[in-house]
Amino acid sequence: MPMPSGTGRVRVVVLGAHFGGLAVLHWLHRLVAKAVDVVVVAAKPYAVFKPDLVFSAYARPRFVGAARIDLSDVCRRLGVRLVVDYALAVEPDLRRVRLANRPPLPYDVLFLATGMDWAWELIPGLGPETGFLCEDYASRHVAARMAGWRGGRIALWAGPLVQGPASPPAPTACECPLVEWVLMAHGHLRSQGRRTATRFALVTPARALGEELGPRAQARVAAHLAGAGVQVVTGARVREVTADGVVFESADGRVRRMRPDLSVWMPPAAGSALARRSGLDDGWGWVPTDGHMRHVALPDLYAVGDINAVTVPKRGHTAMVQARVAVHHLARRLGRRVQAPPYRPSSLSLLHLGGGRALLDWTQGRQEVMWEGRGPHLLKRAFSWAYRRGGGGLPLMP
Repeated sequence: MPMPSGTGRVRVVVLGAHFGGLAVLHWLHRLVAKAVDVVVVAAKPYAVFKPDLVFSAYARPRFVGAARIDLSDVCRRLGVRLVVDYALAVEPDLRRVRLANRPPLPYDVLFLATGMDWAWELIPGLGPETGFLCEDYASRHVAARMAGWRGGRIALWAGPLVQGPASPPAPTACECPLVEWVLMAHGHLRSQGRRTATRFALVTPARALGEELGPRAQARVAAHLAGAGVQVVTGARVREVTADGVVFESADGRVRRMRPDLSVWMPPAAGSALARRSGLDDGWGWVPTDGHMRHVALPDLYAVGDINAVTVPKRGHTAMVQARVAVHHLARRLGRRVQAPPYRPSSLSLLHLGGGRALLDWTQGRQEVMWEGRGPHLLKRAFSWAYRRGGGGLPLMP
């Protein structure tokens, strides 16, 4: 049982304010608001609804502002204290978090939701300036490039996802945002009569594109990419990025160089440096937990979202589900009469296909449910609107 502070309320610290962290805040507010004092630590005063960053394919740089969520407003509504700072380390023996610019922050219960780290160093010459989709400023840059696009080759690159040998089988890379982006860009350029001036290529280390999808959805994605004339290169290992192009080794062992006019990356990703510095990880930066998202050796520390070793593939929906599991478990420990079943791994993907269509794919074990058309597109737009308006909370939380 977590120890309450002198006020009789449990001190809860949440590190990170994206899908997992925001969902934790909303569940804490719903279930145990009167029993806890909550502080959330975020590196920026806003969160970004990252699924909307693929709209950079439509060449509208100003869209990025609409993808931001004001954390001050969210925290005010939920009665949570916001600390904008960097977490340097967690010190579980002292039950506190060391921050870059403030005194250490004490806690009784800690939620880790800081996600994974971009591993630029895995590919020589690769860096944030090369053009990628995962941060708001980077997507604005890509959108600006598309606004002035006159034709040429666009290459989309999926960097590898590095997990330890003890982790569950995971996709080799995160490719779905690239699939969305290239199909949306294809439709956008075609609607303007500029598609024939552009060649697309999508390069991935995966042996088959769309490993994070079920088999039916994989087949549909492959068909859509073929119909759009996108060259797909699988089993590729990027060796380096130079001013003269990208050098990579193809599945047959040949070393090739591609000279795109625009590169769009999903960068290589690795486990959390914060978790490694703090000694909380499995040796690879991923936090090991039990079925309730609780650290295997530290009962008052929960890990939700991408930082958790069991999270494969890395999905916002998964982070929200894990947040529900973890906070319900804490609520039970605090004496609330709620059900707290353990986490059941599943994967939900909702991909824009361009032209007002989308593909929904849900898998759990060998079960797969797929739905394609305008309905999933409207569902995805509605989710985006409701999520941003609700500050990471929904009327019906997953």
